Amino acid sequence: MSAVRKVGVLLLGWVLVVVGVAALALPGPGLLLLFAGLAVLSTEYPWARKRVDPVKERAITAAREGVQTRTRIAASFLSAVSVVGAGVLWGLNPAIVPEIGPFG
Repeated sequence: MSAVRKVGVLLLGWVLVVVGVAALALPGPGLLLLFAGLAVLSTEYPWARKRVDPVKERAITAAREGVQTRTRIAASFLSAVSVVGAGVLWGLNPAIVPEIGPFG
């Protein structure tokens, strides 16, 4: 494996892990991103290989639980549509973007 490819694999893996950990607390597919990052890192690190299966099982369980009922599916769909809609509205009219802490 070339040095550039190895650096790219490591960078991608760690970015996915960090974003996945952040998404555990924030809205987003945290476990899926964490699993993807560990899967990428498992090509280089033995410790990551050991952790891929447990995280994969938990991610699949969480995804399965998220679509168990029509109510959960509808809530997920409406949440996604709301986020996309807010992004489109804010993109068309930046003046209506709410000020949140230091991100005003």
